[in-house]
Amino acid sequence: MKKNFLHWFFLIAFLAVSLPAFSTGIKIQFTVDGFKDTTALIAYHFTDKQYVSDTVKIDSRGRFVFERDTMLQGGIYMAVMPDQRYFEFLINGTETNFSLETSKSDYIKNMKVRGSKENQAFYEYLKYITPKGREVEQRRRRMANADSEEKIDEIRAEIQSIEKSVRDYRRDVAKKHNGTFLSNLLNAMEEPEIPEVPEGEDPQMFRYQYYKTHFFDKVDFSDSRLLRTPIFHSKIVQYIERLTPQHPDSLIQTADYLVEKARANKDIFRHVVVHITSTFERHKIMGMDAVFVHMVENYYSGDQAFWMDEARLLRIRDRASTLKPLLIGKKAQNIRLQDTNGNWHSLLDVDADYTVLYFWDPDCGHCRRSTPKLKTMYDELNEDGVEIFAVTTERELEKWKNYVDEHNLNWINVADPDFRSNFRNHYDINATPVVFLLDENKKIIAKNLGVEQLHEYLKRLIADKQQ
Repeated sequence: MKKNFLHWFFLIAFLAVSLPAFSTGIKIQFTVDGFKDTTALIAYHFTDKQYVSDTVKIDSRGRFVFERDTMLQGGIYMAVMPDQRYFEFLINGTETNFSLETSKSDYIKNMKVRGSKENQAFYEYLKYITPKGREVEQRRRRMANADSEEKIDEIRAEIQSIEKSVRDYRRDVAKKHNGTFLSNLLNAMEEPEIPEVPEGEDPQMFRYQYYKTHFFDKVDFSDSRLLRTPIFHSKIVQYIERLTPQHPDSLIQTADYLVEKARANKDIFRHVVVHITSTFERHKIMGMDAVFVHMVENYYSGDQAFWMDEARLLRIRDRASTLKPLLIGKKAQNIRLQDTNGNWHSLLDVDADYTVLYFWDPDCGHCRRSTPKLKTMYDELNEDGVEIFAVTTERELEKWKNYVDEHNLNWINVADPDFRSNFRNHYDINATPVVFLLDENKKIIAKNLGVEQLHEYLKRLIADKQQ
């Protein structure tokens, strides 16, 4: 149980989602000894954050009531007290009138539940695992100060024994309450237990593949109440970020796998699709926009993306259409423009092992810092097969020409003052500078790199090619 409530936010996007809910309302009565004449917050988990649902008044005897006559979505909720500590409780969709009584000194240990068998079982579970967690922490502190490997092994064995007892207890509770939200919640916490490695198998690969294959065995994708817990989203993130190689092809395969599992429930489907799509639209790793494009092309049709209106669908499809020709591995779209002397140059006709396509503006502050560095790189690597095709976004040609001459930018400099080539749309130019790196066949091999990154990347490519 966390001690501090760090995120107080109001949920906007998901309030209208139809999760398991009450048709006749809900009433929860609280009594917390140690507080009087103040207020508490009723909040809930959603993905990796917590959101405020309501503010309630605490009377002179520590009593307060949370009551709704409309639908309430199932999940793990919490009462956040004035000291910013909180205790949790379950909304399961069937128990609509119950009470929780505890005291400020220890919310879990002193909790008494009436009218909710599921919350009673939930607190029996918490009362068992909470002291176990303290025991583990005590042993970890002892391990940090242990003065021998023998002692460390001894303490590690103690920790493993405690953790096993917690796992066994959790499984017993889940089995005893099979079919309930509590059971689904506890099952979702399960980690795959890896069997003995078969003879002849690579141990590391076998363990990885088994763990990944069985990672969601105990997760019920049909129960949308799991969305309002910290468990479901964290497992999705772990599967994507830690169990999947961070390469677009592997991530696309993972995305399709997760989406198909999520089809068991329309709200979980929505969450998984939206999370993956938004994660990869502007990912910090180059090339991951391929996952975004794949998601939009495969899951953002009107009958699947039920949460979006036609205008929003059109915008996200347009975005994917813009990015698709710019993905790593795609052949660059041709640009044919005039240089400072009026001579025509075609991007696809540049004869070079590597072509840097550089969109810039002499008035842009970032460009003024990047362009001299690019000049240093060009002077060093030009003889190794590197050429620069620099397209200015400036409409005032004299200003552009003067900058080129003053800084001796002796690469290919071209301009389109009348914007007839439509390069801004073709290359998604909304700010400057923008860099694309093309190979000898004019396929995009890198993009959106800083000049320092570009310099190092090119040196590695050239060195590898010369070996």
